[in-house]
Amino acid sequence: RGFNRPVRLMLSYNSASNVGPLAASQLQVMYIRPDQKVEALPSMVNYYDRWVGTDLRHFSEYGIGWPNLTRTVGAVGGLLGGLLGGLF
Repeated sequence: RGFNRPVRLMLSYNSASNVGPLAASQLQVMYIRPDQKVEALPSMVNYYDRWVGTDLRHFSEYGIGWPNLTRTVGAVGGLLGGLLGGLF
């Protein structure tokens, strides 16, 4: 069951001091599917406030990453290592 209307999710990358405007413009919210595959969602990037956002229809596992990293990941360690490792 999902939401009656979309809910906005905004994820901060404020601690990632090495992400410049070009790299940030390519960030997307990633949905971690039940089969552990990663799916890039349509996203908006606010470089000034350093967040990436998308509208959700349901709660699940999400992370921030670049679209070329959409692959199968393990549990949370795989998410952090595979998707967010380039940020820190």
